[in-house]
Amino acid sequence: MSFELNPGMRQRIRDMLPLRPEAQFLCEQARRNAFWQFNPDASETFLPNLIHSVYTTQLSALLPHRLGLFFMILAIGSVVDLQRGPDRGTAEKYHRLARAALCEVPVMDDTSFDAVNALFFMEWYLLMFCEHKKAVEYAWGIMGLAAKLAHTIALHRDGVRSKVIPEELDKRRTLFWDLMGTDARLALMLRRPPSIHMRHVDAKQPTFYDNNNTTRYHQWQYAFLAQCTIPVLEAVISPQLPNYSDILGLDTRIRNFDVPPSLQMIDNDGVAPSHPLAMQQATTACTREIGEITCINVYDDIRMTHLPA
Repeated sequence: MSFELNPGMRQRIRDMLPLRPEAQFLCEQARRNAFWQFNPDASETFLPNLIHSVYTTQLSALLPHRLGLFFMILAIGSVVDLQRGPDRGTAEKYHRLARAALCEVPVMDDTSFDAVNALFFMEWYLLMFCEHKKAVEYAWGIMGLAAKLAHTIALHRDGVRSKVIPEELDKRRTLFWDLMGTDARLALMLRRPPSIHMRHVDAKQPTFYDNNNTTRYHQWQYAFLAQCTIPVLEAVISPQLPNYSDILGLDTRIRNFDVPPSLQMIDNDGVAPSHPLAMQQATTACTREIGEITCINVYDDIRMTHLPA
């Protein structure tokens, strides 16, 4: 099956971009107020290069998937704008333009890193920022597609990418681990099987070169995902109830899982932490609590099966 490019549609979509200063402002809002949670490319040049590419590249050379990725960042920036207030109408407009941009070149015919990245941002937007009543179900479907495309370009494998430079390898790893984490949490929320399975993965956790709060947050999230969240998910979705001793072991592991002091919600001096750090602390606490509550719920299921009829 072949496809034809549609530069006319691409031009119409590009014409819907905001003025460049507005785009820079929205990207900065996304960076400050959203990328503390996920940021598949944390390099300082990512957003400036993306903006430059979208606004200066000749139409014939502008990659539709990259345009779609950019619109998703604008959508998130619009809804997390703390200076002027969230603009959900504009965010949804950019979300729909991103979907249109991704449709010019079918993502299954020409799978690219930008396409998977754009789908990840889209799934994140639907889960966290969209008020549509079917947003979670849309996110579930997009998560499945993003996972399959990630497998297509071997994001889950380190061994087949031995010639990739370290910076590029870490970018691939970060996107994949963020995908896997979101997939597991969404599956746990809906009590459905995930699209990504750890036993098929040899992509290592990303390497972080800075020892700061954001680095510690991501390191903790990835470690907790592998050692706690995914085992809990496997217990929840299994057709057979797990043994009580297994659930007790998981619960103990979660409760004893070390949290760095910087991510603990402890008010020692009465001074509120910065916005990103406060959100990271709250997310860390919620992540542990969800694991603990899930173990309790599974234990209750086990107990109910042993009650006399």
